[in-house]
Amino acid sequence: MLRWIKYSLGTAIALFVGGFLLLGANFTSYVRTSARSVQESVKDSVPLEFELRRARDLIEAILPDLQSQVRVIAQEEVAIAALQSDVIASTDRMEVEAKTLASLRD
Repeated sequence: MLRWIKYSLGTAIALFVGGFLLLGANFTSYVRTSARSVQESVKDSVPLEFELRRARDLIEAILPDLQSQVRVIAQEEVAIAALQSDVIASTDRMEVEAKTLASLRD
């Protein structure tokens, strides 16, 4: 087991050093581009039906949270409407009291 780790580490170091010697500073760019290319080819090989099933599963997973958030928003809108009516009623009472106070001053 230790022998495999040694050989793997040695191979990785040799590839790293060799890549820098052959390609210079562009070595990391080549590695990144190659990795993206492999990633894209793997994504392209996944069947469309699988991607659709995966998307459906993701939607089903977030649907309960979405419904609860819609419920909370509706409750908050009702609370806001109640507060707005309270503000209007308070403003009306304040105007009546201001008129009463003005009439008492006169």
